[in-house]
Amino acid sequence: MLPFPKLQWKALDEIDAGVCDGMTYKQIAREMPEEFAARKQDKLRYRYPAGESYLDVVQRLEPVITEIERERECVVIVSHQAVLRAVLGYFMVSCLPRMPPTHC
Repeated sequence: MLPFPKLQWKALDEIDAGVCDGMTYKQIAREMPEEFAARKQDKLRYRYPAGESYLDVVQRLEPVITEIERERECVVIVSHQAVLRAVLGYFMVSCLPRMPPTHC
């Protein structure tokens, strides 16, 4: 057990992949080639059908980031890739186009 309080925030949930939830990128490429191509062209703004975009995730994270900035102690964040990329991008460079790259 870690010796500090643990908080859970719904805002740290993984990106909502909508109708693609549970599918691999390989499956999306095969079954939904137009969606796969659209995501590949602009990952930041691409919104999954009935789901979210990275920009949606960033907006969802604003209250969490505000709380993290207020914290005077070290913070550990346990979440998913899209969420962690957005948080890391904010604290590293505070510039969306420079968010750390993803290879998936």
